[in-house]
Amino acid sequence: MALIKRMLMSGPGAFAVTTGLALIMAKMIYVPFADLPDKPEKLSFVINPEIQEIIDETKIKPKPLKKIIPPPAPPVIERQQSSLPDVPIADMDMAIPEMKRLKLDPTTVSLVISDKDVQPVVRFEPNMPPRAQKSGHCIVRLSVNTYGQPFNIVVTECSQSIFKRPTIKAVEKWRYNPKIRDGQAVTMHGVETLITFVLTDENGRPIPE
Repeated sequence: MALIKRMLMSGPGAFAVTTGLALIMAKMIYVPFADLPDKPEKLSFVINPEIQEIIDETKIKPKPLKKIIPPPAPPVIERQQSSLPDVPIADMDMAIPEMKRLKLDPTTVSLVISDKDVQPVVRFEPNMPPRAQKSGHCIVRLSVNTYGQPFNIVVTECSQSIFKRPTIKAVEKWRYNPKIRDGQAVTMHGVETLITFVLTDENGRPIPE
């Protein structure tokens, strides 16, 4: 019973709200009708009002060509004739002249083989340390074996400690001609060499130590 009472009490209110919304929507979408004219306007079109005449290019007469006079030829320059010598070329005899063989007496002639120190053959430049801010140098003392390979590499002096490691790595790759004594290759100790590191600025100028 309570449900029926609620429906009876709320029904008129809902009906009034629904009717009000319907009237508002009808007023919003209302558009007045405009009267259309009884007779339509006359439309007029003009097709090709002007006729353009097509000119046949084959009937146009060409303009006469102008006669061009060529420029005069350049003057002939006299060239001095070269005088060849009348003396014939001498024939060259390419034969090897005969030479007498020298006879050496081993009792009177002695052959002496000269000694020589180590000589560098291959040298690799050391890499510039990335932390270097100026140029520098290192003095290295090393030994060279009979195969020309350096060993016992010691850095005796360095302007900066950052140059010591790349100096040793570069010297390890060097190769020498070994020391010769009495015609035989021998090991040589105490070989000293100077290695310089040149650091340049943005303009290519060296930065001093």
